[in-house]
Amino acid sequence: MRRPFFFSLAVVLGLAPFSTPFAATSDADLADQVLVKVPVVSGSANAMAARAAEQVQTALPGAKVNRTFAAVGWQLVTMPKGSGEAGRARLAARLGITVVANRRRHIAKVPNDASWSQQWDMAKISAPAAWDKTTGSAAVVVAVIDTGMALYHEDLAGELWVNTRETAGNSKDDDADGYVDDVNGLNAIEGNGNVFDDNGHGSHVSGIIGASGNNTKGIAGVNWNVKIMALKFMDANGDGVDSDAIACMDYAVTMKNRGVNLRAVNCSWGGSETNPALQDAIDRMGAAGILTVCSAGNGGADFVGDNNDVTPDYPSSFNSATIISVGSSSQSDGRSSFSNYGATTVDLAAPGDSILSTLPGGLYGYMSGTSMAAPHVTGAVALVAAANPNMSPADIKARLITTVDPATAWTGKCVSGGRLNLAKAVTGAIYSISGRLYRNWPDSGVTELVHASIALNGVVVGSSGINGNYSFANLGPGTYTVKATLPGFSFAQVNVTLPQPTGKTGAPNAVVNMEGKPTTSAYYTITGKALNLKGLPVAGVNIYFGAFPDQAVAVTDATGSYLIRSMVAGSYWLSAKSANVTWKPSLSPVVVPTTTGTAKPNGVVNFTQQIADSSAPIVKITAPANNAPLSSGSVTTTGSGTDVSGVASFSFTLTQNVSGSVKYWDWSNNIWTTNTGAVGIVKVLAATKAATAVWSFALPTLPAGSYALSAWGTDVVGNETKVGSQTVANFTVSAAASSAAQQVGVGTVPSADGS
Repeated sequence: MRRPFFFSLAVVLGLAPFSTPFAATSDADLADQVLVKVPVVSGSANAMAARAAEQVQTALPGAKVNRTFAAVGWQLVTMPKGSGEAGRARLAARLGITVVANRRRHIAKVPNDASWSQQWDMAKISAPAAWDKTTGSAAVVVAVIDTGMALYHEDLAGELWVNTRETAGNSKDDDADGYVDDVNGLNAIEGNGNVFDDNGHGSHVSGIIGASGNNTKGIAGVNWNVKIMALKFMDANGDGVDSDAIACMDYAVTMKNRGVNLRAVNCSWGGSETNPALQDAIDRMGAAGILTVCSAGNGGADFVGDNNDVTPDYPSSFNSATIISVGSSSQSDGRSSFSNYGATTVDLAAPGDSILSTLPGGLYGYMSGTSMAAPHVTGAVALVAAANPNMSPADIKARLITTVDPATAWTGKCVSGGRLNLAKAVTGAIYSISGRLYRNWPDSGVTELVHASIALNGVVVGSSGINGNYSFANLGPGTYTVKATLPGFSFAQVNVTLPQPTGKTGAPNAVVNMEGKPTTSAYYTITGKALNLKGLPVAGVNIYFGAFPDQAVAVTDATGSYLIRSMVAGSYWLSAKSANVTWKPSLSPVVVPTTTGTAKPNGVVNFTQQIADSSAPIVKITAPANNAPLSSGSVTTTGSGTDVSGVASFSFTLTQNVSGSVKYWDWSNNIWTTNTGAVGIVKVLAATKAATAVWSFALPTLPAGSYALSAWGTDVVGNETKVGSQTVANFTVSAAASSAAQQVGVGTVPSADGS
């Protein structure tokens, strides 16, 4: 049967977009072909094949064996014309064997999306961080079972696998593998080495896996350096049959058995009908040490992803330990609308929306589909293998699944619940070592030990904090030596291996608690309180030692108190931190033992809140209105100021513009002046220290002219003064206004209760 292949071509750089929209096609069997499980007979493989062919022809006259896949025990049989389902049933009944259709596979297409113009996918999977570890290896080989490969593309030519036992162009089967001139792989359709891509799908998949990187051309694949074996079983229309796919898989095993370091094959294709022959071929690859990375599928004709747990898609849904099934994720880590999913049948997600990659003719273009997601994972297999040459296929699969970035859209939708993270997969840096440092006192029991430095493999990486706890994350697998150091105590060195075997404490992470043994007879405490501006206790204030400002060693309780125990004689520096608050002293020295104060010989450091509100008052003038013309010289100004901790005072200036010259009103002497240094030009009114304070007072009687009233607020918290920006109201007084003697009105500010 032919199978659908998963992709959508959106834009080809250098060519116009394809005008015909791709649609998913239904599976259709090749009516005249079946795959038959070879009857068990004695003798050599050739004898078994010949005897099996004879039995097939006896059971169903007119049937013809076209090809035998002895390694997996199946034969491709052409049925008598018109025999149909009845003929298949007769063959199965008479031989007592399995007979399945040679199912048709197709490229499954989804709607185009040409809006992305960059390789967002590589950034999303943290490829740059992975490349810091390795960019790949020419010693690692992957195979792409697809439509072939653009052999001369500038970004692919250097990544082609070469069959060193074959001589190109001599029309001979130099390596006796049954195929002529299979220099770069196999064309199972023609039975030769012509692997040129006449469709584009295989080249696009290959570029994602291993387009040459850092060469100033085109794109970079997941691997900058890798060897890609081209195995072609699809034609220019994107059609291929299972028997040809099996031939490609057989070829892959042959090369693996010859010593080719083939670590994975990519299968970006599938269909809704199962085929045990195909599964047997995949399992045979698995037994040889080859992982099979499969696209999970793109739903049906509605372009909406299906649940593979309910509606399987093959080969991704085969129950094979060495299959990795991949769904498609979007740029926002959502599930692509077309992508299939399955809590038990899809392993992880990878980018598959509008992916830029290589195309025949030296071109680049965008495709979407789980076909594009799968090669990201195939490339990850190769990159992990390059960094960890001795890692087994099972361990590589487990590494990929356990190192994903969790994604809400994939929770319960795939085994891992997340999207591929290449950096974590390559380094395995997902583990942690944590624990607690303590001392077992004879009189008071177990107490914490803080401010101890902790080294991993001889390098100090942090310290113990509140309750003696410590934790170090993003550690890769391996063996670590954990060593704690604290004056006055000794600690046993601990060796720990990550990941922890199942069943151990904290598996797969490590929990290492360490007891400190006293090395001196005298220990002291440091205590203190954190108080706010009114002298009341403040809970939840973190206390730090200056040497480790990012690791708190204590926190104040409901009484505002903290306690640091088990300190040896010496000098220490302490500081306090809490959100949006400054504490004084900013860094305080303390010496223990102390000979002063009531706490001797222990140390005491108290902290006082200095700024509970770092913002300045916001002031608004409500009268006179800005740009308002007034017909009377009698003006009352009103306004308000707001501040978190209350407004301490309001300040005002009143200016008059006379023929371009600015005069200031001297509130103290009741005169206009041009002396900007006069003390009286600023009027200050005490406020109520309420969150919202208001004012209302009469301005001097004003002659006709243009005026500006400026107002601002001041907030004093502790020893900090915050002055707000000025607010200005411009206004004019008409010529008809009174020109009576100018007198200052008495201003008042209401109390906090509004009286």
